[in-house]
Amino acid sequence: QVVYYAVNNPGYEKSFIDPSTNTTLVKRVRMLPFNCKLPFETIDSPYYEIGVAHGGISAVLLGYNIGAIDAIICGMLCHIKAQLLILEQRLKTFIRRGIYLMKKDNPNLDENEVEVLEHISDALLLLHEIPLTLQKYIYIAVRELIIHHREIFKLSKDVDDTFSLLMLAQFLFSLGIVCFQLFQLSIVRRSLIIIFLEKINL
Repeated sequence: QVVYYAVNNPGYEKSFIDPSTNTTLVKRVRMLPFNCKLPFETIDSPYYEIGVAHGGISAVLLGYNIGAIDAIICGMLCHIKAQLLILEQRLKTFIRRGIYLMKKDNPNLDENEVEVLEHISDALLLLHEIPLTLQKYIYIAVRELIIHHREIFKLSKDVDDTFSLLMLAQFLFSLGIVCFQLFQLSIVRRSLIIIFLEKINL
């Protein structure tokens, strides 16, 4: 939208003094969509069009990068949260996980052993309440939980090391924008603020 307004803005006339001929030249000055320093004057064509294209492309790339960074950070945090929920569920069902491993490792269990396994509760807290034949598989299930927890911790640390400075910089940049806007609003006359609010129908 800013680029569209800049292209369709007729601009204004401004006088320039040519030092070589000591004459005054009147040229039409048009504003760029964004204030930026370029290594050439953007008054004459096609330099103005190049400046407009530069501003538009830069805005698109900057917006894409900011959105992509936010999406990556949000995605990583959601992934860590999901892994923690999975770990929580696995902690509640590690007894059943051990039973599953035992049945998988010993497909030829007799009926009595199968019946004993089916009546084992996930609420067992003492080791002696678990049958000896099942304790080995419970140990395997608990070891898998520990490995899973360590992997989640490592992922969280890697995300923190990678994105902590980036998130801090983005936060400070956004905070600076808000502060500057509030400062500009504080020095504007009250009548102009009322006119602005009336324009946006507030």
